[in-house]
Amino acid sequence: MPDPVFAVGTTAAYVPVAGGASVTMTGLTAIGGNTKQRAVADITLLSDTTMKRRPVRTDPGTVQFTFQLQDTATATNEWTGLNTILVAGTLITVTVNMPGAFDSTPLYTFSGFISELTTPELGANDTTVTYTATMTLTA
Repeated sequence: MPDPVFAVGTTAAYVPVAGGASVTMTGLTAIGGNTKQRAVADITLLSDTTMKRRPVRTDPGTVQFTFQLQDTATATNEWTGLNTILVAGTLITVTVNMPGAFDSTPLYTFSGFISELTTPELGANDTTVTYTATMTLTA
């Protein structure tokens, strides 16, 4: 199997779980890695000579999406759309596809809520204007 490399043309889109149109995530520059965690409960008794633990709930984690601000018109830019989803508490599914992938199955599919959205940072430097959306996963 060849080494997977993110190819030019990798796309991501989100759609409300309750129904609605799919929206392509434009200007996406990075998708942060997710760490899924499973909590453990201490079930050690006073009479035990070693610690005992039992797995309990799983935290699906969070994923961060970093975007370049490509449309500065507030009424139409993607930041405004993501802010609307955050304020409404809309459950969404994000699908990431890599062109020419091994098959037609999406590379990643995330379901959850936008829980944090940074405003674009403006500064006197030579970097692009970016912002980050954090998605808290539900599964």
